[in-house]
Amino acid sequence: MSSNKQFKIQNGVGITGTVEVGGNLVIDSDGSVTTNELSVNGNSVVTGSLISSKKTNITATSMTIAKGTHLYVSASGQTITLPVSPSIGDSAHITVGDFADTVISRNGSNIMGLAEDFTMDAACLSINFTFTDTSKGWAMS
Repeated sequence: MSSNKQFKIQNGVGITGTVEVGGNLVIDSDGSVTTNELSVNGNSVVTGSLISSKKTNITATSMTIAKGTHLYVSASGQTITLPVSPSIGDSAHITVGDFADTVISRNGSNIMGLAEDFTMDAACLSINFTFTDTSKGWAMS
């Protein structure tokens, strides 16, 4: 655990195995865990709620979204490029404003099994892209 991270355990909640935290990890007495980035190696059980918040960026220009972030697109006519060389489980969340013309560039990976870019063609749409494998590529939810 890095010395510049906050790690807080209250009322005897125990953790075994390796826990890597980017940001803050708080485990309260009721078993709830709050973090903005958590990776657990080995067998782990979380009793209570696990809340993971992604960093949100706002853009009015075309750009490449970083893995594990949320991007709010505030201007129409933009192209957002998905991360290059994703691994299974990588995700990127994109939300658009009151317009229906944001293009999601696949950056070499399929989107929903298709080798095509995707247009977010509804206003105020929010989609989470999760990389599943090299065949299906990015799944949307």
